Formats: sequence, C-alpha cells, structure tokens
Amino acid sequence: MQSFTSIFKQAFNILFFISLTFPLFGQQYKAQLKPIGKTDIQTIRLSQEVRSIIGYQTDFIRIKNDAHTEISYVVKEVPSEEVFFVIDTTMKKTILPDSCTQVTVENKGKTLQDKLYLQIANTLVRKNYKIEGSYNLEDWYSLVDDGQLKGTYKEKHHAFEKKIDYPLNDYRYIRITFDDRESAPFNILTAGHYQRYTYGKSWQKVPGVSYQVYHDKANKKSVVRVHFDKRQAIDRIQLHIDSLMPFRRSATILKTVSFKEKKRVKSATKQEITHFTLENAVADLLLPATFVDSLDIQIHNLDSEPLQIDSISFYQYPIDLVAYLGADRTYTLFIDTTAQAPHYDYTDDMNFKAKRESSVIELEALQMLDSVTKEKEKPYGKIVLWVSIIVGVLVVFYFGSSLLRDMKKE
Repeated sequence: MQSFTSIFKQAFNILFFISLTFPLFGQQYKAQLKPIGKTDIQTIRLSQEVRSIIGYQTDFIRIKNDAHTEISYVVKEVPSEEVFFVIDTTMKKTILPDSCTQVTVENKGKTLQDKLYLQIANTLVRKNYKIEGSYNLEDWYSLVDDGQLKGTYKEKHHAFEKKIDYPLNDYRYIRITFDDRESAPFNILTAGHYQRYTYGKSWQKVPGVSYQVYHDKANKKSVVRVHFDKRQAIDRIQLHIDSLMPFRRSATILKTVSFKEKKRVKSATKQEITHFTLENAVADLLLPATFVDSLDIQIHNLDSEPLQIDSISFYQYPIDLVAYLGADRTYTLFIDTTAQAPHYDYTDDMNFKAKRESSVIELEALQMLDSVTKEKEKPYGKIVLWVSIIVGVLVVFYFGSSLLRDMKKE
C-alpha cells in the first residue's frame, strides 16, 4: 500500500511541477521596422538590443506584416571581396564591307592591362584577328598578329563570353581587328573587364562596458575584469596601452562557463577564448564568435612591472537580414527564444540581389511581450495543459486501484 501511495505522489508532483514551469520557458520580444521607402528587396539591420538577446542565433527571428503574414528572409552574407563584370561603354565597333570588323576600346584610367572580355552572339565560326595599341588613335603598335577566336554557343543563353589576351601594356586605346574575308562578321555585343571590389568591415561599438584591473603579484599577472550592461556578441577588441618602454607580454582572454553538477549544484569555470601577444601600444584583435556578459583578460607580466591600460573597446560585426518588403505595408520583427530555425523557399541568391548601395532599414525600440499578451495569444494553452494533467492523474489512480484490488484478492 505504501509503495502505491509513493508512486502516486511522485507522479502527481512531476505533473504539477510541469504545469508550473511550462509557461516560464522562453522569452518573446518585438520591434517594428521603420518605414519602407520602396517595394523591393531590402536589407534589415538587427539592432544591438536584438543582438543582446539572440547573440548569433537568427533562428529565433520571424518577420510579419500588418496582415499577420510571415515574411521569408535570409541572413545577408557580405563577402570580403567580390568580382563583377564592368561593361566598357567606350567600345566602338566598325564593320568594313567584305574586309574586317574593328573593335576599339579606351583605357580611361591608363592602367596596366593584359586582357579584354568580349560578349559575342552564339556562332560556330572561327576567325583570325590581330591586336594593336595606341596613345592617340593615330599611331598604332602591334601587340598580337596571329590570334584566332573559335566561336561557340550556350544552349540556355543567346551569347557567350571570350577572353582576349595580349601583352601587358599601358596604351590608352586597344583595337582588335577581325578578318571577315571568309565569313560574315561576328555579332559583338559588349566588351569589358572584371573588377574586384573589396568590402570594408562595418563595425559597431559595444555600449555599456566597464572594467577593473587587478594586479596579482603572487602569480605575476594582471587581470582585467570586464562587465557588460547586457549580454553582448563580441567579435573584436582593442586595447590601448600607455607605455613609453617597449614590451612583449603573452595574454589570454577567458569567459565564465556555468554548468550543473550532481544534485543540481551550479558551478562555474573559466574557459579560454583565445590567447595573443601584447607588443604594441594598440592591440587590435579579432575574436571567434563570443556571446558573454563578462570576460577576463589575463596579462602575464613575469618579473616586469604591470602595464598601464589606457582604454578598452569592444566591437561586433552587424547582422543583416534580406527580405522582399512592400512600401504599402508595415512590418514587425518578433523574437521567440524557443523557436526553431525557419525553412523558407528563398535561397542565398537573395544576397546577390541586395545591392551594396541600397539603404539599410533600422528597427524601432525593442519591446518585451508580457505574460498577459502571451495568454491572449494562446487562450486555450493552459486549459489543454490542465486537462492533460487531470487525465494523467486519473489514469495513474485507475491502474493503482486495480493493482490494489488484485493484491487484496491474493
């Protein structure tokens, strides 16, 4: 009898504990997007308020319009550099009847060059060509005298691209002459070159930073204990050292990691983020993705005097979302820390369609959704939960009673 009573009490306690803790898991927030200028693919900049909640986890984010329709988005990936085709608007094409086709382009920047790309309408014709260079369009100098271009075609495109190589030069004008004596001229659409564009990092300074410096003489090290007002994503750190003498010190950045031992006893330990060498008045260091509310910087002094820390700055690289938004709608960004990653049919091609020069849409102030709002959004959640608890208790009681009757019969 005592065994059944014990089992019954344990089952009831577990179900009751679940009922109390269920509504406490997760946090929900919202922030309205500032007005949209035009209907197009837009870039949405996540504020530092948002970053202090999600860190690097964009899975928690949903975007909805004023009709409560969920909007697809992708995380914008900004490459360190990009190569793209630039059409040469100076191209001049001259067709001489039954003789040749001449393509002339101008090197306005007067840079060193050794190649040109032509886009030609599909063809299977093979042609000979020669290349010349000039500074004034009057005196021409030979670069290539026996070139040959073999035509080709693309099944899903009306034109193909061909690279024309020639010796490195600084001529202002380049002229390519194709021999048309054996066939009709090529249909040359454009000429141009590929340009490499390097992106600069757009760092955001982390606010609400305070720190204290402790000198541990016994262990010959200094500890800089840093605290943030809110948990922050940290990608970069700058230390400014005030020292007239040259120095070289090893240093380590640590974060506090909490874990649970047996019997629900919480403990904490220091975990290394990275280590580096201090040897300049300004130390500029990139960190692996770090999401913390505090960290320690340990500087190993050995037998030297401690360094004077003048200032410390922390930075994070912003996260942008890319979505198709309409100017006639208002949009709200929601955060639910229990949400799973969304699966949209948008692909990473959206990243390429987000123009570099397009404006960035900012967020209004972040608002936390209180418990009253949550209950209104899900009015039947608690009812279903309590019904499930009652059913569970009745099932346990029923089987326990049956077991008790069987035991008495025996």
